[in-house]
Amino acid sequence: MPTITITHGWVGVGLKLRFYNFLDKILLHKFDQIINLSLDQQRKDSKFFDNKSKLTLVPNGINAND
Repeated sequence: MPTITITHGWVGVGLKLRFYNFLDKILLHKFDQIINLSLDQQRKDSKFFDNKSKLTLVPNGINAND
């Protein structure tokens, strides 16, 4: 069964954030597909993957600039 996850990006600083980022680097490789909700997050995630085809951009439905 294929596995899919959505990355949202971690906001904040400190030990807790570093721990979450560490887990992301390890666990995201186990998923078959990774959905990014922003181009910025996709760029960040792409730094950790040789296989960029696992990343799919699905932009947020709300334009934050409006």
